Order: sequence, then structure tokens, then C-alpha cells
Amino acid sequence: MAMLIYKCMKMFLANKLNKLQLSHIIFDFDKTLYSSKNINNEYLNYICTAIINMCDVNKKTARDRMKNAGFVKYNKNMSRMRDSSAKLGFSIEDWDKYRKKNFFYPKENIVSVDNNLLKKIKKKYHTYIVTTETYKNLVIKSKNYQIDLNNFHKIYASEYNGIANIEKTTIYQKIINEANVSPSRFLVIGDRYVVDLVPLLNLGGSAILIKNVKEVNKILLKLLKV
Repeated sequence: MAMLIYKCMKMFLANKLNKLQLSHIIFDFDKTLYSSKNINNEYLNYICTAIINMCDVNKKTARDRMKNAGFVKYNKNMSRMRDSSAKLGFSIEDWDKYRKKNFFYPKENIVSVDNNLLKKIKKKYHTYIVTTETYKNLVIKSKNYQIDLNNFHKIYASEYNGIANIEKTTIYQKIINEANVSPSRFLVIGDRYVVDLVPLLNLGGSAILIKNVKEVNKILLKLLKV
């Protein structure tokens, strides 16, 4: 199902980008502006370790809870942690505390978005990063992954500019209101359909579901040609 959604959305936007009259581009951060071959398995292992540490259970119990919550295989339709934390055995408040101190930080075979393309995109569109990651951790990753944050007009991250935790629907609406343009002129690019894309689609914007950074670079090239 996730692959079908991905293919349909990609095909639609490949044919319709020139008709959308886009002016604002929103990017997710993790697994969108950087990725690696094994990043999805690394993320599932990260969740497993979090359950073991927060709930004081063994690996088998942690994996059983992940299976019950639908976290067996990385899925682009995977639900938000906010909606799944109870099945995993912890509160969303405990999850927020844990991930801020023990943030997801893959270090091998990282491929990052093309900064030159981002620089050109910024001249043509209003660009944003919207991520549930804390700003402090975002800066650390960006520096080590060589992602130039100056290529974005504005960044929305947890614990930054008075925002404790990011709720994407709220932030997307805030960006639209501040821009004072139709939601139809917004595009979001991300790797999770439910978490990254649906909030903007529900507000009237467009979205592209991606699998890796290589696809993001291809999309940026298409956007520059529109």
C-alpha cells in the first residue's frame, strides 16, 4: 500500500508540478535531507533500544510490543509515535524526554541533500524545515552531515523559538497563515505519509513521498525547471 501511494503521488506530481503554481516548499529532516542504505533498520533498532531502556524489559518483549504497534518493518504509513506509544509501553511525554537526550543519530554511509540545489531552490521558493527533532540536535546532525541550514528561510524544530514540541498540523497552518497565500501553493517533501504529508494534504497543499535523498535531489531539479 505504501509503495502504491508513493508511485501514484510521484507520478501525479511529475506531471502536474508546472500547474501547481508552487511558492513554498516544506522539508522534513530525518530520512529526507539525509539518508543511508540501512537507515530504516537503524531506526527500528533505535525504537527497540528505547523500549528496553525506558520500560526495563528484554529485547524479545520490546520486539513483541513493536510488532503489536506495527513497528516490525519500516513503513511509510507508520503511525505517529504519539498514537502508538501506549502499545509500546511508555507515555509520549517519556518518549519526548528520551529522544531529546538519546537522539537518533546514524553515522555510517550517510548521503545528504545537494546544498547547491537547495541554494538555488531558496532563490525561487520560500523554504522551510519542519521537524520533531530538537533544534540543538538538528544543528549537530546538520553540521556532521554537511547540510547547510542557511539554505532555508525558516526552521521549525522542538525547543526552538518558544515551541516545546512540534505538532506538524499546527505548524503547517501557522506557516500558511504567516505566508498569507493559498495552501495550494505549498508542497511538503517527506518520508512518512501519515506524519509528514497528510497534515498538509488535509490543509489543501500538495505532497511528495520519498524513499531517499537521491529522490529529493531529483525533485529539486524538477522544481527548478518549473
